[in-house]
Amino acid sequence: MGSSQHTPNIYLPVFTDTDKPTWLGDFNDAMNKIDMAINNHVQDLILLQNRVTADEATITTIQGKQTTDEGNITTLQGDITTINGEISTIQSKQTTDETNIASNTSAIAGIDTTISIIQSKQTTDEGNISTLQSNLATVTSKQNVDEGTLSTHTAEIASIQNVVNQITWQILFAGTDSDTTNSSGEIGVYHAFGKTPASIHIEVQGPGANLFHSIHGSDASHFIVRFENSDGTPYVGAVTFFYTVIG
Repeated sequence: MGSSQHTPNIYLPVFTDTDKPTWLGDFNDAMNKIDMAINNHVQDLILLQNRVTADEATITTIQGKQTTDEGNITTLQGDITTINGEISTIQSKQTTDETNIASNTSAIAGIDTTISIIQSKQTTDEGNISTLQSNLATVTSKQNVDEGTLSTHTAEIASIQNVVNQITWQILFAGTDSDTTNSSGEIGVYHAFGKTPASIHIEVQGPGANLFHSIHGSDASHFIVRFENSDGTPYVGAVTFFYTVIG
């Protein structure tokens, strides 16, 4: 008889003392099973190798994409840095603009105050002019008096007209100046109006509105502003002020 026992996996013949193996039966059947098992294993190895090759190609592709992505990330990081820089610049400009707006608002308030003062003075001057014109009319009506009185009245008319000319106010110019005082606490402001101002209005904007100030001389080309501390000593340092020149 053939084999009475077999291996557990591919069922190859296993013989005992009483078995009678045959070449055409047991041996050939065992060889065919071994051949089939090895062939199946080889085919599995080929499939596995193909998968490994495909996986390596996929890995290479992924690595290429990773390199590309890393380059893109570096570019994006550079763009983010640039954008952050631009944001910082915009924020800085915004802060500067807000400061300028606050300064301009303060300057406009100063101009409004000056305009109100001038308008008040103009109203007063118009009243004075009206009175002087009335006086002038009275003096003119007296021109029919004798020659001696006429000469006196002519002098009065000239004097009244001179007063009228002197009280006619106008803004020569206005502006803002930021400078550092000298050791005497003085700053010179130059102008090109060509005449000595009749009045100069100063409004301190910084560093503190509690600085005392006064005009120390003016002529047809410039005027000098002196700044003092609360104890009367000269203020030495940076100062910003708005000025209105009336003539």
